[in-house]
Amino acid sequence: MMARKALWAGALALAVLWAPSMAEEKNPGPSQREPMLEVGKVRLFRRVKRIEVKGHIAVQRRAIELFACTEGGKVHETVVVLDCKPSNLNLALLLLGLDDGGQVREKVKVMRDGKEVEQEMLVENGPRYFGDPRKPHGDRLLVRVRWTNPETKKETTVRAEDMVYNVSKQKPMRPVGWTFTGSRWVKNPRSGKVEFAADHTKTVMTTYHDPNTVLENPLNTGGNDELYHANADVVPPRGTAVTLIITVPDKEELARALAEEATQEREDKEKGKGEKKEEEGEKKE
Repeated sequence: MMARKALWAGALALAVLWAPSMAEEKNPGPSQREPMLEVGKVRLFRRVKRIEVKGHIAVQRRAIELFACTEGGKVHETVVVLDCKPSNLNLALLLLGLDDGGQVREKVKVMRDGKEVEQEMLVENGPRYFGDPRKPHGDRLLVRVRWTNPETKKETTVRAEDMVYNVSKQKPMRPVGWTFTGSRWVKNPRSGKVEFAADHTKTVMTTYHDPNTVLENPLNTGGNDELYHANADVVPPRGTAVTLIITVPDKEELARALAEEATQEREDKEKGKGEKKEEEGEKKE
C-alpha cells in the first residue's frame, strides 16, 4: 500500500498547470457567472466550492449498498449511476483543498516464515474491509441531486440522504453529510501496477462501508448491508437524468450535520442497551 498524497502530487501539479486553459461556464446559474474547471466529465466551481457530475437513476426501490457508482459498477444496488471516472472526481475534490483522512501507521499482525509477528504498516484511517463498522475519517461534504420532470418541466433538488430510506427507523437517512475518504491505491495482482481502487470497482459513494469508495456514509451503521433502501417516495423513475451536486458545508451546515450524527449514535447506543437488557431477561426466564 502506498501513501495517497504522494501518488496524487503529480496529478495535482498537472491540474494546476492545466487550469488556466480550462473553460469558463457562461450560464451556470440564475444570476451569477462562475469560473468552471472540467476534470474529465466532472465540473468544478472552485470559487463557490461546488462540484457537479451528470448521471441517471438506476434504482428507485430496493436494498442498496451504494448511493452512486459509475457504469460497470454495482448498478443493481445503487441509486445513481454517474457519467465520470472516479479518479477524476477524487482529483476535483482534492483541488478544493479537501482532506481525505489519509492513512495512519499502526502495528498489525502478519505472517512471516510461518510465524505471526507485529509489523508497523500504513493502513486506512477508517473502514478497511466491506462492512467494517469503523467510522471513516476525512472532510464532511453535502451532496444533493437535481433533476427535471420531463412532463411538467419542474426542477427538483433534494439531499442525497432524503433518497435513502432507513428500514430500521422507518424514515429517511439522517442529514449527516458524506465523508471524503478518497478510495485507496492498490496493486493489481495481474498487471503488477498500482491502480486507483475506485476506478477498478467503479465505486463513488456508499451507504455500506467500503474502503474503495470516494465518499462514504459517516455513520457506524455503514456496517449493515440490509439497513438502507432507495426511498421510492423521493427517488424519480429509473433512467431519469440527474445532476449530482457536491458542496463544502459552511460552519453552520457542518455543525448541523455533526449534531445529527451525534443524535443517531446516541439513539443507536440506547437501542443497543435496550436489546441487551431484553436478552438478559430472556436468559433468566
